[in-house]
Amino acid sequence: MHSILPSINSSSLPEPSVDSQLRQQLAAVLAAPVQSAVRAKAMSKLLQTVMRLPGIDRVAHQDYLLALNQTWEWMSRNIDKFQPSTACLELDLVKWINGYLYWRIYDIYHSKAPGAEYLSLDEEVFDRGETYLDLLSESGFFNFNLDTLNEHIQLLQQQEDRQIATQIETWIQLDPQQQLQTCYPRDRQNCHCQVLSYRLLVKDPPDSFTQIARDLDLPYQTLVAHWKRRCLPLLQQRAQKLGYEPNRGA
Repeated sequence: MHSILPSINSSSLPEPSVDSQLRQQLAAVLAAPVQSAVRAKAMSKLLQTVMRLPGIDRVAHQDYLLALNQTWEWMSRNIDKFQPSTACLELDLVKWINGYLYWRIYDIYHSKAPGAEYLSLDEEVFDRGETYLDLLSESGFFNFNLDTLNEHIQLLQQQEDRQIATQIETWIQLDPQQQLQTCYPRDRQNCHCQVLSYRLLVKDPPDSFTQIARDLDLPYQTLVAHWKRRCLPLLQQRAQKLGYEPNRGA
């Protein structure tokens, strides 16, 4: 190998893939001491690459750049907590970043401050070239009659429930106020509600109670009881805050 490389013109070598570049830059960040000049320089290089990734969510709002800057600051502070879950680091990073950016975008559209802007139907849906009005028109929002009204309301409720489920998944992964991480059986901090919620609800395919109990070396009944008595109520409370009404279709 070494006898061949010197004969190759470096300008003819292919550019490293984005995923390979991200892995190298992330490794450099994690290898550097926290709050050091070396880490700051490595983090700057990683951010420059990440900022160019096409999957980062975007909206046409005057305060979007503020939300985006808050996201980059958050990423810089929390990069040690990032854990890739697939073989594609780029997709994992984009999903992780968008999970936080989603709430910053949510904040700018739902701010109660005087003069705050709210979501307009004429606004473009991220960078898809479509407005919310386009999507509603395509779904027949303005063309239903009394005979199909109930069916359409049920469809909208299902769509809303799917959106809430996505928000719950993001909340589980980020746990911004550590409500899930700090809820665990006595002296069993490795069995907190975040890891259980992720393995039972977010992971695809999900793990079974039996598998989790075996992995955590915890009695099966103790695990199930903790999930039902402590974890599920936290998730239900969060879902209700997001607008989920379990009995509205009854």
